[in-house]
Amino acid sequence: AGGVILAAGAFGSPQLLLLSGIGPAAALGDHGISVLRDSPEVGANLQDHPMSAVIYRTRGNDTFKNAESPLNLIKYLLFRRGMLASNAAEAMAFAPVHGGAGSPPDIEILFAPFEWRNQGLSDPEIHAFSFGVAVIAPQSRGVLRLKSRDPQDSPVIDFRLLTDPEGLDARALRAAARLARKIASTAPLAQFAADEYFPGANIESDDELQSVLDSQMQTVYHPTSTCRMGSDPQAVVDTALRVNGVGNLWIADASVMPRVPRGHPNAVVAMIAERAAESIGDRI
Repeated sequence: AGGVILAAGAFGSPQLLLLSGIGPAAALGDHGISVLRDSPEVGANLQDHPMSAVIYRTRGNDTFKNAESPLNLIKYLLFRRGMLASNAAEAMAFAPVHGGAGSPPDIEILFAPFEWRNQGLSDPEIHAFSFGVAVIAPQSRGVLRLKSRDPQDSPVIDFRLLTDPEGLDARALRAAARLARKIASTAPLAQFAADEYFPGANIESDDELQSVLDSQMQTVYHPTSTCRMGSDPQAVVDTALRVNGVGNLWIADASVMPRVPRGHPNAVVAMIAERAAESIGDRI
């Protein structure tokens, strides 16, 4: 009864604020929503980690294409071991692109022992291993807006991936793909690679490589920053997670991050929750 804590995530929290009249006044007016608080950055500053794939056909058939074979099913059911006990991402690496040695990482490479197809939603069709190549310090910013004033309508989400004017995000993605190629051609992994299935060994120039990587573009499902925290008047929430200009309303989720972390944000979300529990609990 002492207030409302919003924790609906980087899509749900800004949508609920907008439906409640907290957001850009002009956009709210377009949907006939009365303005409670003109807060232009609600739904703005959307970030995620852009990712594409580099895939190698393997010489053998010891890949997760066989994960549901009778032998692997028995291994898992009886011993909780084998391919079905894996979380699929068997290894990952971080590396800098835009800075020198010792600089914070700009890219992440995730390794999976199967063909990554349709964002992992479709079964592998060939025996392969895959690299997910991701930009973890993106400069691009997207936006979330209402589709209508109906709460059942999903919001309109535009990530605007790789749209930064300097082209740093696209450059980092290409560098990640080329690093994945280098790893695949290095022992001991090289002995398992038969050929580059995607993008294809014949794809070399920046323009060609970018075009092919774009065709498989997705995110790593790490949306953040649509209710940005800050100490400036334009910030949606202040440094105590309070929604500016609205009493007894807090946000505690990934939407408050000023920018997406250089890595997987689950630990950061947990930290936000811990801080929220401490600071808000003292006020209500």
